[in-house]
Amino acid sequence: MRIDGHVEHPLLLSYDELRALPQHEVTFTFTCVTGWTVPNTRWRGVRLADLLDRVKPRTGVHALEFSSADGVYSDSLTLNEVRSSDVLLAMDLDNKPISADHGAPVRLLVPSMYGYKSVKWLNRISLVAQQTPGYWEQRGYPVNATIS
Repeated sequence: MRIDGHVEHPLLLSYDELRALPQHEVTFTFTCVTGWTVPNTRWRGVRLADLLDRVKPRTGVHALEFSSADGVYSDSLTLNEVRSSDVLLAMDLDNKPISADHGAPVRLLVPSMYGYKSVKWLNRISLVAQQTPGYWEQRGYPVNATIS
C-alpha cells in the first residue's frame, strides 16, 4: 500500500505491515447503488484516519485519490469524508480474509456511501488538492454517493 502525494511522510506498507497495525471492526448493511443490499456485513481493517495522522497531509490537501492494483478503478473522496472513524482499509470480511471477488488483499470501505465508492484491490492513495471523478462517476454515477 502506497500513500503519497501532498504529504509530509509518504508511506509504503506491505500487506503484513498493514495487518500489524491496530485493527478496527465495523458492521453495517452494504448497499449497492443498483438496489441490492447485504445486511450485517462485518469488516475489519485499519482506520484510514489513523494512516492520515502518520503521513501528515500538507496545507492545501482537500481530497484523496484511490487507485486499484488492476489500474482500471479509481475514485476520490474529500479529506472530511475519509476522516470518519468507520472508513477502513479493509482486509477481513466476516472474520476471514476478504476474497479477490470482494477486493483482496485490501479494499477501501466507506460504510456511509454506496458500494462503488469502496474501491476494490486498493494499492495506492494519493493526497491531492481537489476531488476528481473516478471510474464510476465517469460513467454517470454521482460523485456524492452518500446513502440517504
